Amino acid sequence: MLCAIGWRGSGYSPEFTENMNAIVLGRLRADPQTPVVFTVMADAICRPCPSRRGMGCAADDRIGRLDRRHAAALGIRSGQRMTWAEAQARATARLRPGDLGRICSGCQWLDLGMCQSALADLQRAEAGRGIFPPDQPAAWDGHDDAPAAKAALRGLRDRCADAKSAP
Repeated sequence: MLCAIGWRGSGYSPEFTENMNAIVLGRLRADPQTPVVFTVMADAICRPCPSRRGMGCAADDRIGRLDRRHAAALGIRSGQRMTWAEAQARATARLRPGDLGRICSGCQWLDLGMCQSALADLQRAEAGRGIFPPDQPAAWDGHDDAPAAKAALRGLRDRCADAKSAP
């Protein structure tokens, strides 16, 4: 999920890039209500990856560590379903761009800063549009961690308001 937020059109191979563009740009960003399912196995994004080995990966140890850190930071589990909009809201509520240095440690793309800037851009966009009213961040209703997510969203809104009012 974090990789899709940070996607800027560069990948491991032309085939991987074409596939990722189709999924991220053609589906997720084109329709934020697209349902997503989180998995610990190779999925549609991994299909043309040169490291894919059946339902796994030649880099399973490294990718598994990344996946576990992402899942823990985002409070998601394998098999969990939500819309892409809900997934993005979860990332913007729970993470700060600086968190990615820890969560994504070992990723070859991390040092390029694409994911950090994409998360910051998404947070600014959501805060500026007032997507989540202070009393009802609707994207979180019905989730087990809704109270924590609502508190995080209020904190993000407060930080943005403080930054706007600072001299």
